Amino acid sequence: MARALGDGVGVLLTAEEEGHGTYPQNRCVMEAVDKYLRTGRTPAVGTVCRGSMS
Repeated sequence: MARALGDGVGVLLTAEEEGHGTYPQNRCVMEAVDKYLRTGRTPAVGTVCRGSMS
């Protein structure tokens, strides 16, 4: 999807988790999404959030 949206529009944020609903259980994902919503800045290309479900 990120590739289809084009440069500067979409980025892929990978979460190494099982299932759905990673936000807000994965701190890395939560911080990346919250930062985007507050500032409009996307995560760096290639960002991978390791499994950290709490």
